[in-house]
Amino acid sequence: MPHVEKVVHVDTGEVCVTEWRLGSGASTGFQRHTCDYIMVPLTRGRLRFRGGDGERVVEIVPGASVLCIAPIEHAALNDGTPHIAFVEIELKDTARRLISA
Repeated sequence: MPHVEKVVHVDTGEVCVTEWRLGSGASTGFQRHTCDYIMVPLTRGRLRFRGGDGERVVEIVPGASVLCIAPIEHAALNDGTPHIAFVEIELKDTARRLISA
């Protein structure tokens, strides 16, 4: 079975910071994001996203952050890279209200 590691570093009412490490062929499993989040790649590689809107492959590069607007439903799979790591910074509803104020 492919290696998956999920470490929640911070989880408050405003933000949730989760580090993901995926071995080749590993998946985050299906996720439903109800809040916007920022994905910060720590390694280079290819992630395959599978969701209700189809499938797409994304090349990730360390430090090239991406803002993802909710709602999003998908599973992220390591598409053959020996090891992929990234951090998700989920902006919970209270954080979104503070930003837009």
